Amino acid sequence: MYASKQEMIDRFGQSELIRLTDRATPPAGVIDDAVLNAALLDADQVIDSFLQVRYALPLSSVPSLLKQVARDLARYFLYDDMPPEHVEARYRDAMKTLERIASGQQKLGLDEVGKTTSESNLPEVSGPVRVFGRDAMKEF
Repeated sequence: MYASKQEMIDRFGQSELIRLTDRATPPAGVIDDAVLNAALLDADQVIDSFLQVRYALPLSSVPSLLKQVARDLARYFLYDDMPPEHVEARYRDAMKTLERIASGQQKLGLDEVGKTTSESNLPEVSGPVRVFGRDAMKEF
């Protein structure tokens, strides 16, 4: 997961998460881990759908930008029908960030798919393409 329960609590507060996840009747007064994890997994799937264009998944490390995006998406998903304007604005910003990452306008600082990096610090040597090969001069 790109974000954890504790990161959600640290960012948005325990009382908000209880209010958004506690769907028991009568309310239990605790964070429902199943509801929170479902929102976090939904956020992960959205993020992965954008990242797979440029990056090999799973990522070797999770940049803090993606953690922020995951938290904002998960929070939006927890609101279901009527998110407040500030939550919806953060959701839209998160989606724009993912679009910029997928298009290459914003970098994560990770190796992109199709771009190889040198395995060692040795110099790499290349030369021009061969003009005359064994078969090129047979007709003369």
